[in-house]
Amino acid sequence: MGQEPPPDPKPDPSEPTTPNVNFVDPDMKLHLQDKSHFNHQRLVDFFSSLAINHSVMPEVDSKGQLIYSASSPDEGALVYGAKHFGFDFQQRDPNGIVVNVFGVPKKIDIMCTIDFTSARKRSSVICKIPDDNGGFRYMLYCKGADNIIAERLAANERGEGMKVTFKAMEDFALDGLRTLCIGGRELDGAFAEQWLKEWDAASVDLQDRQGKMDAVAEKIECDLQLLGCTGIEDKLQDEVGDTIACLAEAGVKVWMLTGDKIETAINIGVATSLLTNDMDRLVFDFEEMGEDKKAVQRKLHEEAHKLRLAVKAQEASGPLGKDGKPLPPSPDQEVPGSNLAVIMDGACLHAALSKDSEIDFIDLCKNCKAVICCRVSPEQKGSVVRAVRKHQGKVTLAIGDGANDCNMIQSAHVGVGLRGEEGLQAFNVSDVGLAQFRFLKVLLLVHGRWSYRRISKLVLYMFYKNIVLVMPFYWFAIISFFSGQKLYFEYLYQLFNITFTAIPIMVFGVLDQDVNKQDSLDHPQLYTLGHRNYYFTNFIFVQWLLNGMWHSVVCFLIPYYLFSGEAIAHPDGKASDLWMMGAVIYLMVVLIVNLKVVLETYYLTWITHVSVFGSILFWFIVMAVFSASAKISPELLGTLWRLCESPMFWMCLILCPGIALARDFAWKAFRRTFMPELYHRLQVRYQETGEPPRVVKPKRKRTKKQMMLDADGGLIRSGSIDRGYAFTAADGAVVELLNPKDRDPENSPSMSFAGSIPPNNSQSLAAAQQARREAEMMMPQQRGGVQNGGGPGLVFNGRRG
Repeated sequence: MGQEPPPDPKPDPSEPTTPNVNFVDPDMKLHLQDKSHFNHQRLVDFFSSLAINHSVMPEVDSKGQLIYSASSPDEGALVYGAKHFGFDFQQRDPNGIVVNVFGVPKKIDIMCTIDFTSARKRSSVICKIPDDNGGFRYMLYCKGADNIIAERLAANERGEGMKVTFKAMEDFALDGLRTLCIGGRELDGAFAEQWLKEWDAASVDLQDRQGKMDAVAEKIECDLQLLGCTGIEDKLQDEVGDTIACLAEAGVKVWMLTGDKIETAINIGVATSLLTNDMDRLVFDFEEMGEDKKAVQRKLHEEAHKLRLAVKAQEASGPLGKDGKPLPPSPDQEVPGSNLAVIMDGACLHAALSKDSEIDFIDLCKNCKAVICCRVSPEQKGSVVRAVRKHQGKVTLAIGDGANDCNMIQSAHVGVGLRGEEGLQAFNVSDVGLAQFRFLKVLLLVHGRWSYRRISKLVLYMFYKNIVLVMPFYWFAIISFFSGQKLYFEYLYQLFNITFTAIPIMVFGVLDQDVNKQDSLDHPQLYTLGHRNYYFTNFIFVQWLLNGMWHSVVCFLIPYYLFSGEAIAHPDGKASDLWMMGAVIYLMVVLIVNLKVVLETYYLTWITHVSVFGSILFWFIVMAVFSASAKISPELLGTLWRLCESPMFWMCLILCPGIALARDFAWKAFRRTFMPELYHRLQVRYQETGEPPRVVKPKRKRTKKQMMLDADGGLIRSGSIDRGYAFTAADGAVVELLNPKDRDPENSPSMSFAGSIPPNNSQSLAAAQQARREAEMMMPQQRGGVQNGGGPGLVFNGRRG
C-alpha cells in the first residue's frame, strides 16, 4: 500500500464553524468582499447559485438553531458550504427565498424552477435578485453533469478557463469524488418575461406537455457562463468492502449501477473491494470510442464472441454429467472471464441495451467477476435488471437508497431499500428495508440461507406427510377389492393437518439452523448450496414422494398383520375391528411424520421437543375423548382402552418408526460420512470439540483514499491494468448506503477548497494531497481555475448520514 495521506489542515480557531464544512483559506472571503478583485463577481454568482438553486427546506431544531432538511445530502452539503462563505439561506416561501449575503438579508424571487430529471441530468432556476443600485438582475443558475453543462456554455467560455476547471473536475473524480458543474447567465428582463409566458403555456398544454416544456427549457439553458465546479466525497460505512467481498466469495455476482463518472466509479469499486488489483478491466468509454454507437456494438460483439468461444472450449474439454450436459466448473477451476471487470458508461450502455446488442451485453457480463455501469439513468438501471432476468433467468437482488433506485428495486426479484438521507422512496417500495449496507451480509448469508433450507424442507415435508396419510387408503383398497370402505375415523382424518402435524413443522420453519450465525458469516461458501439447488430439485422432490410411499407401506402393513384376520392382538382373544386397526395405522402415521421432523432438525430446542411429542400426546387425548362416549363416536367407543391393553399395540409403536426411519437414518449417516458438505464438517467440529463460534476480529479501519492506493503508491486509473446477481446503486453520491443515525462524529462531512491536482501517473496519492494543500495556500486565481472564464472548484469531504 502507499503511504498514508497527511492529516487535513486544522481550521483557524477564529473562523466560524459550519456543519459539514472544514475549510482553511482566509483569502477566499477577502476576495468575495473585495469588489475590485477581477474574480469577485464570478465568486458571488457561484455561491449565489449554491444558495439558490436547490430544494432544501430550512428548519429550527430543538436548540433553536437553523438547520437544513434536504432530500439529497449533496444539496445539503452545498447549501452549508454557501453559508460558510456568507451566503446564508434563511427562509423559503411560495414566492421565493431569503438569503443573508454577508449579513444583509436579500429577498430573491424565484420566477421558475426547472427540476432535475434523469433525461435532463441538470436542474435550473430563474430568479430575480436585488442589486446594489436598488434594481434587479434576472439570473439563470444551472447545475448538472460536466458534459451537460459543457454543451451549453457560451463560445467565449470554451477557452483555457474551461480546461482548467474541467481538469480540476477530472482530478476530483480520480480522488473518488462526485463532481458537479455550476453554470449561469444574466438574462435580459424582457427576454425573461417572454420566456416565462412560453413556459407557462407549455406547462398547461394537454398534448406532449413534457416534451414542450423540455423544448422551452432548451431556449434559456444556453450561452452559460462557467462559474465553477464542486466535488462531493462520501466516506463509506464500516464493512462495506468486507460485505461485497463476502458476497463475491458466496458466488453472488455484484454489479454496480451508478450515476458517477468512470474515474469516480472505478475508485469506488476499488474502495469497496468490487475491483481488485489483479483484475483485467474492459472499459467502454463512449467519448474515447469516438461517440460512435456502431463502434460500441462492434467491440461488444467481438468481446462477447471471444468469451463465448473460450467458454465452449472449456466445456468441450470438461466432464459431462449424467444428462450428457457439461458439468459446472469446480470452485478451484478458473473459468473464462472470471478475472474480468467490465466498466461501461451510460451512452455505451444505451447502445448495449439495444435490441441487436442486448444478448452480447449479457453474454459478456454474465461470466465477469464485476460489472460497473457509470452515468446511468434510473430507467437504464431498471433495464439492466430486466435484461438479466430475461436472458439469464437468475434471481436478482437490487439495493439502493434513493428515488433514482426505485425502478431498479422494483424490477428485481428482491428489492432492498436503505433508509438514508436520500429519503424513504427506495425504502418504501422495497421488499426488505435495511439501515446499513453491512446488514445485507447477514440478510443473505445467514437469514437468507436459513430460510432457503427451511422453506425447501417445509414444501417437501408438506407433500411427504400427506402421501404417508393418504397412501394407506390405496393399500387397503387393494386388499378390500376397492370396496370404497373408509380406513380412518372421519374426525381424525380432518384433524391431521390442523392439530397432529402442524406445529412441529412450523417450529422447524421458524427456528431450525443447520449452522450457527457466526459460522455462516465465516464461511460464505455455504451460500453456494442455494446456487446448486442443493435442497430442492425435481429429483429431490421425487425422492421425498418415494420415501413417503415407503413410510406409508410400513404404517399400513405392520398394523394390518398384527390387528387383522386371525391375529390375536388382545389378551382376551377377541378380534380387532376395522376402526381399531385404522386408529393404529393413523397413530403410526402421526408418529412417523413427526419423528421425521426431528431427523431433519439440526437445532433441537425445548420448543421442538414440546411441539413434536406434544402433537403425539395430543392424539392420545383426542382418542380418549372419542373412546369415552357412544354419543361422541360410537365407532371408536372403548378403542383406546383396548389398545393400551394390547401388547401388539406397543410393539407397533417400536417397530413402525424403527423400520420406517431406519432408511432415512442410514442415508443421512452415509452422506455425512462419505459425501460430507461444508456444513457437515462444521457440525462435526462443533459437536466433537465443543468449540464456540469464532469471533472475527474487525480489521483496522482504513480510509477510502488508503484503499485506493496500489502497491506502488500510485492512484489506480481506468487505463491501468491492476492485477444469483446483486445490483448496488451509487448515484446521488459516491455510494448510497448510509443512515443518518449512523453518522460518525469523527467523520462528519467537511468542505475544503481546491483546484486542479497534478497528474498522478508517477505520484502517490499522498504527494497529490500534499500538492493540493500547497495549492490551497496560493491565491484563488492561481488554484481555482477562475481566470479567463474558469471557476472555483469546491471539494466537499464528508460522510453520508
